[in-house]
Amino acid sequence: MATQTSRLALIFWLVSLGLVMGFAPAAIAIPFDEVGDAPDTVAGALAAGSLPTLTQIRGNIESGTDADVFLITLAVSGRFSATTNNGLGSIGTGDTQLFLFDSSGHGILANDDDGGANGGFKSTLPPTQLAAGNYLLAISTYNNDPFSSGALIFPNSPFTGVFGPVNAGALTSWGGSGGNGGTYAIDVALELQPVPEPATLILFGTALAGIGIARRRFHKRG
Repeated sequence: MATQTSRLALIFWLVSLGLVMGFAPAAIAIPFDEVGDAPDTVAGALAAGSLPTLTQIRGNIESGTDADVFLITLAVSGRFSATTNNGLGSIGTGDTQLFLFDSSGHGILANDDDGGANGGFKSTLPPTQLAAGNYLLAISTYNNDPFSSGALIFPNSPFTGVFGPVNAGALTSWGGSGGNGGTYAIDVALELQPVPEPATLILFGTALAGIGIARRRFHKRG
């Protein structure tokens, strides 16, 4: 009898867990396409949308000295990441740079070359815990770097590695010879800490209650 009761409790719990998983909302993936030429300034940043709904930013670097700055919003706190998808220029893996700033233009993270496949010229900002709010994500070609009052915000060497700012000032300009322009796509993601919704908690609580009832019945019969 004990074995049968345990099996019933386990089945009830598994069914409830399946219902819980089934109630998890599915995210809708939405890419953002650059309209015109996105500005390279803090004030003129082009609003790209909100994560985790936003999954990709696509655009074009007009020239080697061009940079695109996008305003992104994190709807909730989580681990933000970004990586260039197809790079710049005709070779398809182009030499990009990615920069993350706070909403005022102060540097947070930067990467030139991630050192991975396709020659390692793609740029990747690894998953980084950020609070909910507005941020600026910028892309440029190699050797077109962000400056604050004439000084580099991030180190421009070595080329591989992820770096924090060496200058506490906000973005005011860009400088350097730059590389070849072209189209790009930036994959963005926000990893969330799962938080059960009310319906989920009710189902899970029901599952636990069912197990408890089954156990009490077993003890009474014993």
